[in-house]
Amino acid sequence: MINEVLYVIFIIFLFAYLGIVVVIGSIFLIRAYITKLKSLLYGGICFALVAISQIGRYLLGFNILVESIIFHFHYFFAIFFVKDLFYKDRKSVFRYLFVFTFITTIIRNILVYLKMINRTSLIHYTQITIDFFTRFFIFFWLAWASYVSYKEFKDQNIEPWIKMRYKITSIVALMVSLYNLNRFFIPWNAVSGDPDIPISFIVFGITSILSLIISIGRSLQLAA
Repeated sequence: MINEVLYVIFIIFLFAYLGIVVVIGSIFLIRAYITKLKSLLYGGICFALVAISQIGRYLLGFNILVESIIFHFHYFFAIFFVKDLFYKDRKSVFRYLFVFTFITTIIRNILVYLKMINRTSLIHYTQITIDFFTRFFIFFWLAWASYVSYKEFKDQNIEPWIKMRYKITSIVALMVSLYNLNRFFIPWNAVSGDPDIPISFIVFGITSILSLIISIGRSLQLAA
C-alpha cells in the first residue's frame, strides 16, 4: 500500500517536472521571438525537445528509438545555448564537444536499436555510460561557464538578480550533469520504478524528486 502511494507521488513529481519544462520552454521561445536572441531560441528548442520526447514516450506511445533520437537532439541545442550565451566571441571547447556529442548520439541510438532487438547487460550499460558522459560534459560546461561569469560579476556594481541567475544556473547545471548517475544502480533487466525490486523503486523515487528540484531551480532562474 505504501509503495503504491509513493509510486503515485513520484509520478506526480515527474509530470510536474514535465509541465514546468513545457512552461519554461514556451517562455524561452516567446522571449526569443521578442528579443531576437539566439541563445533564448536555442534554450527554448532544447526544452521543447525534452518535452516532446517525454510526452511522446509516456502519452503518445513513441518507441524507445524515436524517443531517443528526439531527446538526444536537445544536447546539440544545449551546446549552442552555452556557446552563444557565454562564448560568442571567445575560444571554447564548442567544436570538440559538438563532435563528441555527434559521435555519441550515433552510437547511442545504434545501441537503442540493438536493445529493441536483443536486450543485454553489455548493451544496456554501454548505453547508459555514453548517456552519462554526454550529459555530464555538456552540462558541466554550462555549470562552469555560469560559475566563471558569476565570479567575474560578483564584486561588480550590477543588479543582484543577474548575479543570482548565474549562481542558480551553475548549481542547477551541475545537478543536471550528474543526473544520469542514478541509472547505474538499477539492474539492467529491471523496469524503473518496479515496487518488487527495492533498488529500482528507490532510484525511481530519487530521480523523480531530483527532477522536480531541478525544474524548480530552472523556474527560479527565470524569476531571478
